[in-house]
Order: sequence, then structure tokens, then C-alpha cells
Amino acid sequence: MNQRLRYLFVVLAVAAAFAACKKEDVQTGLSQINGEVMQANISGVNGPTSGKPGETLTFNLLWHNTQQGLWFDHVSDSTADDDTRIVKLYSVIRTDSIPTDSVPRPISYTFKAPTAGTYYLKFYKVENTDKSAIIDTVVIK
Repeated sequence: MNQRLRYLFVVLAVAAAFAACKKEDVQTGLSQINGEVMQANISGVNGPTSGKPGETLTFNLLWHNTQQGLWFDHVSDSTADDDTRIVKLYSVIRTDSIPTDSVPRPISYTFKAPTAGTYYLKFYKVENTDKSAIIDTVVIK
């Protein structure tokens, strides 16, 4: 009987601890640590110019930490039309750990073309204009 009461007490204590945690208390990813996610400038792109259908192609993207409080968050990839991909890089403001340099930081981006053809990858800067975008052409044979 005494053991059952102890067991019941432990179960209730653990249940109370879990109930006290809120979903907002759990941090999953840099964008929830300190703050605002913002688009960053992609300043350079280096990658292949050809490939095969279904092959994963990796591009190295460079971005500058010009505000010295930005950390990489994610790369977004959307389809403009059948053969054009829009690529944007996002960073997050972090005040808990501020880098002191503004050197270019490399990030990898992968692209997989489903079929043969010519694809245009548009890597956008903050201005989001075709004039400021870096456009890579990839031929898939």
C-alpha cells in the first residue's frame, strides 16, 4: 500500500511538471531564440552548370554578416515557373552571441531537377529584383 502511494505521488509530480511547461517555452531553431528573421544578401554563388535528372546538385552560397548580429536561419526555395527557381537566404538577429567579424559565410543549397531541360536559379538579394539577383543556368541532360 505504501509503495502504491509513493508510485502515485511520483506519477502525479511528473505529470504536474509536464503540465507546467508551455509550448512557447520549447525552443526549436534559431528563429525562436532572439528574434526577427530577415532576408540576407546572397553575395556569391558557386556550383555546377550541368547535371542529370534526379541528381542532387550542391551550390555554395556566400552571405556577409554586415550587421554583426545576424546568424543563418534558413534558405527558401520556391518555383516561379517550370524552369525557374527563386532562392532567398534568411538570417536571424541574435543578441546572446554576437559574431565580431563580417567575413563571407558559406551556406550550401541543394537543387534536384526532376526532368531534363534548362533551369534558371535566381539567387536574390534583399532588394528582390531581377536586376540584383545572381542567376545561374543549369543544363540537365
